[in-house]
Amino acid sequence: MEIKTPEQLVALLEQVTLTGKAKQELNRVLANHTRRFFRGQISSQRDVEGKAYKPRQREVKKIDKNGKITTKLKMFMGINKNLKTEVSADNFSVGLAGGVGRIAMIHNEGDAVNYSVRVGGFFNKESRQWEGGDKRTGTYQMPKRTMVGWTPELQHKLTQIIFQHMQPKG
Repeated sequence: MEIKTPEQLVALLEQVTLTGKAKQELNRVLANHTRRFFRGQISSQRDVEGKAYKPRQREVKKIDKNGKITTKLKMFMGINKNLKTEVSADNFSVGLAGGVGRIAMIHNEGDAVNYSVRVGGFFNKESRQWEGGDKRTGTYQMPKRTMVGWTPELQHKLTQIIFQHMQPKG
């Protein structure tokens, strides 16, 4: 059976004849495997297809063993903590949560971000707000960096896990 979409995987899961608790356990295993797959890709700085992210580097003053003063940091550090799973007897989901997760979803989809700046103004320390100047808005198109998504490699592994659970144990 060739599975090409998440809906086909759900249809396969519905065909599995397991008790409620066993189905929930299967969904838990599938969710954890999916989360580990996404975490591995993010840690290795690769999108879900295995391609390296377009580099975005920040320099930090640090001295290593060789006396080099700057170092390059990876993108999306800390996002792994914001990968959340939800599991029930009927389904499972893996997604991004929290404030960092919202930013990650903008990167994941490659959406545009609107922002506003004040040109020629100043920051009032007493009111703790920007005052004066002209308020201008702009839009920045974030490059698409897919962290969470469906891939043939992932669907193949999930299908294998489902078939292993369908086999009678004995």
